[in-house]
Amino acid sequence: MEYRHTILQKHGYQVVALTRDADPAYAPDEVIGYAVVTDSGAKLRDEPSLEEARLYMEQLLEDLQPERADDARPRRRRSVRPKRSGPTR
Repeated sequence: MEYRHTILQKHGYQVVALTRDADPAYAPDEVIGYAVVTDSGAKLRDEPSLEEARLYMEQLLEDLQPERADDARPRRRRSVRPKRSGPTR
């Protein structure tokens, strides 16, 4: 059984270090590999090094860039009409 230790987390993805021991304390000398997973826990890809896992996650984020850019566009402001002064009818 493998245990996942989150190393990086960005926009719905994580790079995790994999160890055989289920000890929650992270020990770099016990790492057997790395993986890119979704925030929901689905493993997308195993990688032999932290750098390769990080690069794969960055590629996923670049592929999503147009979608994220659409979500980040400025929202249209509602116009605010000045209050009328004077007697009310």
